[in-house]
Amino acid sequence: MGVVGRTIISGLIGIFGLIALYFAANAKDGGIYYGGLLIFVMAVVYIFYQLKRGLDEAERGQGQGEGHA
Repeated sequence: MGVVGRTIISGLIGIFGLIALYFAANAKDGGIYYGGLLIFVMAVVYIFYQLKRGLDEAERGQGQGEGHA
């Protein structure tokens, strides 16, 4: 999967996390509240992981050209 595919999936997961947060905010039951918060936190962690992964790949790509004069 390319960069565009990962970006689209991360965006969809972000939207899903916001929807879960909305359900948690309007929950009348503890299970829905904590479940919504858990899904939101998992979405945030996934997005930060994808950011780290992308930045690490970019850093590796820059470092390959150095040192060859």
